[in-house]
Amino acid sequence: MPNLPQLGPLNPFWRHAIDIAVSVLILRVTLGWLVTYRRLVQFLLLFVALIGMGWIVSQLNLPLAQVLGLILIIPLLVLLMLSIVPEFRRIYESASVGRIFAVRRSREEEMVATIIDTVRQLSENRCGAILVFPKRDDINQFCQGGEQVDARANKSLLLSILNTESPRHDGAIIIDGDRITRIGAVLPLAPAEGVDPSWGTRHLAALGLCQASDAEVIVVSEERGTVSFGKNGRLERVDFADEQAGRRTVAGALEIDLDHTRGKKRLPSSILLWGLAVIIGASGSLGVEGLRNRLYPRPPVIVSATAQIELTGLTNTLFLAQQSHKEAAVRMRLPEAAHAPLADLALFRRKPNLDQLKLTIDLSGEGAGAKELVLQPQMLGQLPLDWQVESFDPNRIQLVLGPIKQLEASIEPQFSPPPKGLKIKTVTVIPPTVRLEIRDLFWTPDRKLRTEKIDISSLTLQQPSPPAATTNAVANPQVPTATNAPPHLPPPTQPEPTEGDFTFAAKLELPSGVKLIDATGKDVVRINLTLMKSQRR
Repeated sequence: MPNLPQLGPLNPFWRHAIDIAVSVLILRVTLGWLVTYRRLVQFLLLFVALIGMGWIVSQLNLPLAQVLGLILIIPLLVLLMLSIVPEFRRIYESASVGRIFAVRRSREEEMVATIIDTVRQLSENRCGAILVFPKRDDINQFCQGGEQVDARANKSLLLSILNTESPRHDGAIIIDGDRITRIGAVLPLAPAEGVDPSWGTRHLAALGLCQASDAEVIVVSEERGTVSFGKNGRLERVDFADEQAGRRTVAGALEIDLDHTRGKKRLPSSILLWGLAVIIGASGSLGVEGLRNRLYPRPPVIVSATAQIELTGLTNTLFLAQQSHKEAAVRMRLPEAAHAPLADLALFRRKPNLDQLKLTIDLSGEGAGAKELVLQPQMLGQLPLDWQVESFDPNRIQLVLGPIKQLEASIEPQFSPPPKGLKIKTVTVIPPTVRLEIRDLFWTPDRKLRTEKIDISSLTLQQPSPPAATTNAVANPQVPTATNAPPHLPPPTQPEPTEGDFTFAAKLELPSGVKLIDATGKDVVRINLTLMKSQRR
């Protein structure tokens, strides 16, 4: 089985960006739950109080309180969990898949139609009923008797339960969302003083629950068939024959926003929660890492790299004669604990490549002579804030700067030894001197510039010119000739020449640090040479 590719470490900017995005989503959902389900806040406060009390007892080292805490902590936590289970169930139902995707709207419409049709039929048949729709408050503490059930509400099931032949038709039916959670429940009765004299036990029970909690109740009168709606401690009659009135009443009881008006009212609070989630997520992502590094410091990372030494700022009057080192080893520390998270968010600042580090030394304002320069961290350029340079090896370099000179130098041609019996009479160089730019500390004004060696060992006075293949020279001996002698007479005897002239093209030898001024490609000079017979045998 091939190995799966491993993901490397994320760039710090993207790591924080993704962390903030995910954290904001989690925080927004959590804050929404806390605002919607207030019992969660009570649960969290009690849980934090228990933890804080345990921490105080342990810090103060109270012996009896520690024992009692160990005995009671588990039962208290169990009670807390049991008390919050119904709230978790409501959260789960509100976050179910059906409520998130497109099927949510159709199910909500179906549930509203189911309650309206059921209430209308109960009213027409003069069948008494109490339908309870719990909100944030836990109404189980106010309900007595009955049976716990778990079934999806529909018209047939509701009519069957409320049938007069059913054993639970006199009690209240609790509908949480689209689920029936309890049937035959006995509700607390409200005082009979100051209420409508026509109200019976069902109405007083509905009013009592509305006064004790934030639950909403629909009551159908068995005697008159009228429908009343209870909310916030008040009970008012509703005409379910009016389609809009019945639809508005049932949608409000089920907390269904069919007209999208509730969403508009909640928009400011939603924006506020999103902003709070963004602030907490951004500050937390940037601050938690620093806090974690302080609590659990990690060993620093030590890296070593080689930096090339680059010299800049030399004027056109100086040259670099000597340099002790061309590169230096750099030792750097990347402390994780002293890490600055905000420095990671420099999106457009590139991290230096360790294989391309350069030590840039500015020589502006330096004069000629020997120099010793100490290497400094700022010579490496802009490093990240959490990169600390520990040392350089070597920590200093030596330089020698020399002045650039312009001189006129004479040319000294070089020849091989002349042929036997001949010697050099005269040498003429054209041009005799050249102008040079000198980048050499040891060049003196009287020093001559030499040419490449010219081979004259095969020259003879009879040859009009030296061999071109070996010397690239042209000989011009001045030899008289007899052109008007009579043809019948033998030619006169030619006198043996005593000297001869030769011309050569020779290339100059330019040492390192020496170049011609304004003579690019003209490093070849002409040399006129005169050879004569030597008197020695």
